[in-house]
Amino acid sequence: MHGHAGLAVVSKFKALRSLDLQKQAGLNNRNLLQLASDRLEEINLYYTAGVSAGTLAKFVTACPNLRSLNLGWVDAVSDTVVLAVATSCPQLRRLHLAECSVITDVSVVVVARNCKFLREVTLNWCKELTDASVRALTNLRYLERLHLSYCTKITDLSVRRLVNSPKLQRVSLQCCPLITQGSLRYLTALEVKT
Repeated sequence: MHGHAGLAVVSKFKALRSLDLQKQAGLNNRNLLQLASDRLEEINLYYTAGVSAGTLAKFVTACPNLRSLNLGWVDAVSDTVVLAVATSCPQLRRLHLAECSVITDVSVVVVARNCKFLREVTLNWCKELTDASVRALTNLRYLERLHLSYCTKITDLSVRRLVNSPKLQRVSLQCCPLITQGSLRYLTALEVKT
């Protein structure tokens, strides 16, 4: 799909449930809002530019039935946007916020509180997040995958919390400098006991 004409055509699909606009150069505030629909269940805006935080917040508010949302590498994503997701999209199963580097624990904690059906959360490169976010996310009953690589403020406390998350199947903790060898030994000891 190229440019504004292609986006105008997409907005006419009345049964549209999934929309992939990854790296869409023609996206702007006006045409993103035209695509908002309570019928949308999945949207991928990965690595898109040209939209503001306010527009993203309005967009997710108008899409309350989203089950999968990818806002990874979208510069405009802030706590305001993530709070809009948390309060408007309670049915989310998958949330991808990689490289949304200005989001903080404040919004991630609210996501964990309100989006109780999350199964996969990607927060790689979200460098402002701390153990508080991990603590909140590990309370999610259905969480199976959690990606925290390059979250430089995550510590050994998070590793100990992750171990007790009942359905967690996959965790990414690459390049988290505050996770020490002690945590790795702790995980190894658990592996031997089970």
